[in-house]
Amino acid sequence: MATLTFTGRDRYTTLRGTTSNCRRSAFSNGLEATAALSRKAFSEFDAMQMDGIDFERHDDGILQLFLQEQGLAAHAEDAKAMELLGMAPAQILSASEVRSLEPAIGKQVIGGILNPYDQFIDPASFVEALAARCLELGVRISTHEAVGEILPGRQGIVSIVTKRSEVHRAAAVVVAAGAQSGELLRKLGTKLPLQAGKGYGFDITRPPINFKRAIYLSDHKVAVTPLNSSLRLAGTMEFGSTDLRVDDRRAAGILRAAPHYFNSWSLQKTPVAWAGLRPMTPDGLPMIGHVPGHKNVFVAAGHAMLGITLGPITGSLLSSLILAGEEPSELTPFDPARF
Repeated sequence: MATLTFTGRDRYTTLRGTTSNCRRSAFSNGLEATAALSRKAFSEFDAMQMDGIDFERHDDGILQLFLQEQGLAAHAEDAKAMELLGMAPAQILSASEVRSLEPAIGKQVIGGILNPYDQFIDPASFVEALAARCLELGVRISTHEAVGEILPGRQGIVSIVTKRSEVHRAAAVVVAAGAQSGELLRKLGTKLPLQAGKGYGFDITRPPINFKRAIYLSDHKVAVTPLNSSLRLAGTMEFGSTDLRVDDRRAAGILRAAPHYFNSWSLQKTPVAWAGLRPMTPDGLPMIGHVPGHKNVFVAAGHAMLGITLGPITGSLLSSLILAGEEPSELTPFDPARF
């Protein structure tokens, strides 16, 4: 019932690269590497809040719901694997136990997994608060400027030339432009296998149900996130599309998932869908480190669905690499030179 689509001229290359990494050993190694970053993620958010960066953050946990026993059993095994890697333990719940947590859950749900220590934030409030703090510290933020060229120069100075012919010079440049990072790197003559994975979402300002925590509709791969201003439903994965146009037919599948899990789910009117592009790599791991062949150019991209979660820890570790010149051991599995 999950939707995964490969489109576009690079669809076969994307499919080959993805399937070649569908091995148990690759999965286990990637899981271990990602867990090593995730274990430090919350402390980075704590430090940012202590520094005065105020954003919407919820610590009520995340509840996964299942319609089939097979799916619940498989995810329970994954939860055990994550616990062995140092992540917080999850709780396997019966149908009655999940309904005691969220009374609106319907009878089709056969059980769930509660991750009581998981958290979620409002990405928009986070970015806005981070930008405001940067400005307070004297950081110059240039918006609405498209990059035309990235030019490595003498004595380690890198020049960023905008399409308006403005030049910004720096001793180090970090390419962290999400799904557009691959396009920027090609301006350096570097081609890394970074693909956009389009997803769709809805922000419902008057939701039919008020949830206490974030919920994941596992069989349909839809995330339900109760933010202060709205209830967000998001999901799907479409490779090959690089624009933000909405396919209403595909987006509607997200809304159709909710009645399978919740009683009394009825919307007064259909909300407007939006689209976003996730930066994806063939092995599912981000690229963090030196851009091959360019000493003072770095990349931090390809975090897929964990960009917000791993963003602060990525920045912290990458800054150590740039300033001290020594690569933290946690970044070794994410070296862009692996491609």
